Amino acid sequence: MIRVRTADGLKAIAVARVRGEAGLQSVASGWLRMSDALKRVFSGSGDIAVSADPSSVSGYSAVAGSAVITTNAVTATPTNGSSPYTYAWTFVSSDGGSWIAKSPTSATTKFTCSGVAAGVDYTATFLCTATDSTGGTGTVEVQATASNLGNLYL
Repeated sequence: MIRVRTADGLKAIAVARVRGEAGLQSVASGWLRMSDALKRVFSGSGDIAVSADPSSVSGYSAVAGSAVITTNAVTATPTNGSSPYTYAWTFVSSDGGSWIAKSPTSATTKFTCSGVAAGVDYTATFLCTATDSTGGTGTVEVQATASNLGNLYL
């Protein structure tokens, strides 16, 4: 954490920004030149925005019994950070079934729900956390739906 002395005393800074032609820009790191070397005095990329495409996904089955259903793929895309990025897809909540992210550490993943009875739809929420090379993070939520249409031929 950086502290800056103002007229009101020391203030903690969570995000460093500079004003440029495009407006305020987050600063990934700050350095001071000392007599013998450069010293890092700030590390953190500031605000990372993460979007998901698509923002919701779904998968279908048509079996009389219990089904295991995999959704179509979703891709998380971070901006305003410093690459490379790491990704963590985590389960948040659902109204039923047993859900997992198939590629929980990739930008692109699908979700699988097991235990979907005939005629039942389950919906889940997953959270993707993207972390940049300086430790800055951003998140996006994605809705997933698994539907077992029952003994119906698609």
